[in-house]
Amino acid sequence: MSEKINNNNLLWVRLAVLLVMVSASLFNVQAYQAKLVQLPADDAPHDLQTEWWYYNGHLRTDTGKYFSFHYVVFLENSLLTLTAMHVSVTDHQSGRRYTEQLRTGGNPSVGTIDSFNFVFGGWEMSRSEGQDVLRAQSTDFMFDLSLTDGVPTTFHGGTGLLDFDKAGTSYYYSRTRMPVKGTMKVNGRQFSVSGVSWFDHQWGDFQASQLSWDWFALQLDDGSDIMLYVLRDAEGKSLLSSGTFSKNEFAINLTDADFDTEPLSSWTSKNTAITYPMGWRVTIPAHGIDVKVLPWHQESEFDGRMTTHNAYWEGAINVRGSHRGKGFVELAGYSLKPER
Repeated sequence: MSEKINNNNLLWVRLAVLLVMVSASLFNVQAYQAKLVQLPADDAPHDLQTEWWYYNGHLRTDTGKYFSFHYVVFLENSLLTLTAMHVSVTDHQSGRRYTEQLRTGGNPSVGTIDSFNFVFGGWEMSRSEGQDVLRAQSTDFMFDLSLTDGVPTTFHGGTGLLDFDKAGTSYYYSRTRMPVKGTMKVNGRQFSVSGVSWFDHQWGDFQASQLSWDWFALQLDDGSDIMLYVLRDAEGKSLLSSGTFSKNEFAINLTDADFDTEPLSSWTSKNTAITYPMGWRVTIPAHGIDVKVLPWHQESEFDGRMTTHNAYWEGAINVRGSHRGKGFVELAGYSLKPER
């Protein structure tokens, strides 16, 4: 009887070990399949149709002056390769917003490995070995900023790949909270600044000019970072609503059932006559989030028709409600269907 019990125990132990081995094997397969974005290799440019590298940031001086900026490089690979660079700087003391844009044929960062290095017209956007540099200048502003990695990289969709249905697919990852410091010059006055920046890199076989979207990048004071994406086709039909909630080393995928973005009002540009939603109530019930996302300045449209043939809204926001924080919102493609 005792020997039978011991044999049974041994059998259960062997079964348990087998299950652990099978589970570990499955996990390794899943982990391997999940590595759809490889870093640092995928920091470099790709040969797909659409690609961009994007930063936004909130900067302060030692005396409390507040500035925000966005800086993006667009790379289009079709019959010709074209690169466009957009920059905006907002002086939150005066409420004035400054923009500048450049365009060139070809890819200034062609051939870079594990990095990118866009240098053109006195501007620079580069990354190498975990160090990022942003430089831009115009008649109204100048900045020279250095960034370092902060929290772990977020791979959206869990794998870094999003399915846009018939519109194609997109690889997408973010560095959501990068420490930044450097100098900012506005209207002839130069300041030492520091703060936090958000970085996005997205590329794929999709045609951005035929899509519209509302995009939210929220950095909450409790250390949570939230990306929300509401994507539509040219007719306004929903293609994808997704997001990522990340904090410390954990990232949780969000589907359209997990969050809601409700516009509170609207604003019409005097420059382009495009009407954008303006101000939102954002709720993510599973994480206890019920906030208002409000623009610092409604007049934050970027008229990129000289370089990318489109206009979009790109502005700094503040977060109030169950949580507090800051961030940026991007509204693109509204010129496709202004009555949305």
